[in-house]
Amino acid sequence: MGWTPEPWYQAVQVDAAKLSTLSAAQAAAEGAGIEAEAELVRVPFPDLDAAALAANPAARLGDAWPPLERSIIILRAERR
Repeated sequence: MGWTPEPWYQAVQVDAAKLSTLSAAQAAAEGAGIEAEAELVRVPFPDLDAAALAANPAARLGDAWPPLERSIIILRAERR
């Protein structure tokens, strides 16, 4: 009962830290036996202003408050 990930998903997740670059993500997909394209997507969070970031002590960057932006690596593959 419940959701069971497919073997290719488990193979890619074995060492997620190695998915932190485009080339590493591409290599992980190839190692899992799937043809995939890796893409780096940057996601801005403009609604998080200095006050919102200041509420999180780990996010304090001094007086300069650049907009928060997350980077996400996406692997795209066709399921066959």
